Amino acid sequence: MSFTSLLFMGFVALAALVTQPLRGTWRLAAILVAAAIFVASYVTEPLIVVPLLLFVLTGYLCVLFAASRKARHGVAIAVTLIVALFIWFKRYPFVAFIPTIPFPYMVLGASYLLFRILHLILEVGGGALKAPSFGRFLAYLFFFPSFLSGPINRYEPFERDLLQPAAMDSEAAYATLYRLLYGFIKVAVVGELLKILQDMASARLDAVIADGGSVTTIAILYSAAAPLYLLFLYANFSGYTDMAIAIGRLFGISLPENFNKPFRAANFQDLWSRWHITLSEWFKIYVFNPLMKMLIRRFPSRNVGPYLGVIALFVVFLILGAWHGASWEFMLCGLLFATGVSVNKLFQIEMAKRMGKKPYQALAKKRVYIWAARGFTLSYYSICLMTFWRSVGQMGVLAVRLSVPGTLLATAMMGVVFVLVLWPVEAAGDWLTSRSTAVEHRRGSAKRIALLGGMIVLLALAVPMINSSTDFVYKAF
Repeated sequence: MSFTSLLFMGFVALAALVTQPLRGTWRLAAILVAAAIFVASYVTEPLIVVPLLLFVLTGYLCVLFAASRKARHGVAIAVTLIVALFIWFKRYPFVAFIPTIPFPYMVLGASYLLFRILHLILEVGGGALKAPSFGRFLAYLFFFPSFLSGPINRYEPFERDLLQPAAMDSEAAYATLYRLLYGFIKVAVVGELLKILQDMASARLDAVIADGGSVTTIAILYSAAAPLYLLFLYANFSGYTDMAIAIGRLFGISLPENFNKPFRAANFQDLWSRWHITLSEWFKIYVFNPLMKMLIRRFPSRNVGPYLGVIALFVVFLILGAWHGASWEFMLCGLLFATGVSVNKLFQIEMAKRMGKKPYQALAKKRVYIWAARGFTLSYYSICLMTFWRSVGQMGVLAVRLSVPGTLLATAMMGVVFVLVLWPVEAAGDWLTSRSTAVEHRRGSAKRIALLGGMIVLLALAVPMINSSTDFVYKAF
């Protein structure tokens, strides 16, 4: 079921109405049934879902193994087992020599299942949580609003809302439906328009490259196609997140926020504290912090401390980028992410050394510096995301044709465009945000709630009429 289909909206309405008044075992059962129906809608034949279910069952056994704490290094063994199984299951290129399952199988949602399983293994193994029952484990993993593409929620608040869902008064109902409609428009209208424009720019770019066009023309087209993809991805992914959070709220489950004005990021590190926040937080808690502690124990000198942070960031973002997909394109994506965040951190360290910490902080607060850094950050991120819409071969041809001067020209043009476009958009965005906040906190009368519901239905009806291809990009990961 597509999130933007009328069938899905009907399914959500019926499932929420059934689930809301239930408590205890009946509520758990209703959420599990809704999850099963949603997942089953993607199953073309029963056999393809069996490997995914076995992966989930193995994950639960790993949680129980970690909970026993009888085996030495039990948590490490459980983590290693489930991660290795995931790498083989997703068929990463470097394990292609290992025999695979001899029939097509479903991997939908596997990456997000992994994060939730690892979260439980580490928290249960560390004694912070008790191992959940198998039913609650399945409900946590397969809660359908966040099953496809997150947000990556923690188990504790999920269990709390599972046992005692938040009440839904008229004000909350209005704010929830408003956010659902807002996300729907971002995905089905704004995202669709941006994708059409990006496809046109990309096709023109390929044609000019094939015809042996000039470096300047290629740079101009590339500096249009790459930012358009970034804008499309934001509309698509943040719109999905808005819908997921709103639908979760209809079931009494609060899902965490995943975006916080990413186009206002001051640098590449700041961008990742605003974009896919739950992914960044997960890696910070379970990869970056333990790695930093290990490095500091190994190299306790204060002089090397900041550089250890550079190393840890490089490793984290290399893994984070590679997590996006089992292909060489996403291996390159990880390398680009890691390089960007590491160079960013090194730049901050060296600037603070050369200028002094306070003068550098004062410089970083100047408006001109902020906008220049913002333009470069978004340009570089647009380049990183090229791995989402071009193959390694296509990227190689583009790099050769552009060469260093063409790449620098394209990057500069992207930076200028981002600054010129985002400057007025930011001012307009502040006004719209204040307006949106006021609307969301308006007490929702029955008429207003019905009006929002009707608008959502009409939009769902319009999606197939405009031939919208509104699938979620992150569903593939």
